[in-house]
Amino acid sequence: MDTPAVAAVAIASAAGSVAVPWVTVRGLRQVRWGGPLPRRLRSGTALVGAATSAAVADLLFARIEWALLPAYVLWTCALVALAMCDGLTQRIPTPLIRRSIVVVCLALIAGAGSAGHWTLLLAAAAWIIASAAALLLAWRFAGAGFGDVRLAVLGGVGLGFATPTSLLIGLGAWAAVTAGQAVTASARDGSLRTRVALGPGLATAFLVAACIPT
Repeated sequence: MDTPAVAAVAIASAAGSVAVPWVTVRGLRQVRWGGPLPRRLRSGTALVGAATSAAVADLLFARIEWALLPAYVLWTCALVALAMCDGLTQRIPTPLIRRSIVVVCLALIAGAGSAGHWTLLLAAAAWIIASAAALLLAWRFAGAGFGDVRLAVLGGVGLGFATPTSLLIGLGAWAAVTAGQAVTASARDGSLRTRVALGPGLATAFLVAACIPT
C-alpha cells in the first residue's frame, strides 16, 4: 500500500472511530433510548466505525479521487450508525436519516464536481431510485418499515461504483446477516415470529455492493 492510500485509510479510520459513536448516540436519543450508551457499547461502535471506514477507504481508494473520499466516509459512518440504532431499538431515527441523506448528497455533489466525475452522480441518482423502489415494494407487501425505505435512499447514494457482480455479493451479504439475526432472535425468544431489524443487513449489503472490487 503506497503512502497516499495509507493516509486515506488512517484518516477514514480516525473519522469513523469518532463519528459513528457520536451519530449513534444522537440517533438513539431521537428514538428515546432509555439512558446513556453503555461504555462497552460505545467502544464497540467506535471500533466498528473505525474498521468499516478504513475498509471502505482501502477498497475504494484506487477508484476515487481525494475529493470524493469525504463523501464516502460520511456515507459509511451514517449507514453504520443508523444500522446500530436499528439493531438496538428496531427503529431508524427519521430526523437523523433525513439529515444524513442531505449531508451525504451535498458532499458527493461537491466531491464529484471538484473531480469532474459527473457520471458518478448520474449513477448514484439511478441507484437511489432503484433502491428506494425495491424497499417501497418491501414496505408495501413484505412488512418492511418506512425507515428502511429511507435507509435504501441513503444506501443508493454510495452505489456509483457498483457492478452487477458486487450487487449480487451485496445481496448475499444481506441474506447472511438477516438470517443470522433471525436465528439469534428465534433462539433467544423461542419464537419463529420474532421480528428482526432490517437495517444492519441493508447497511452491510450497500457497503459490500459499493466497495467490493470485481
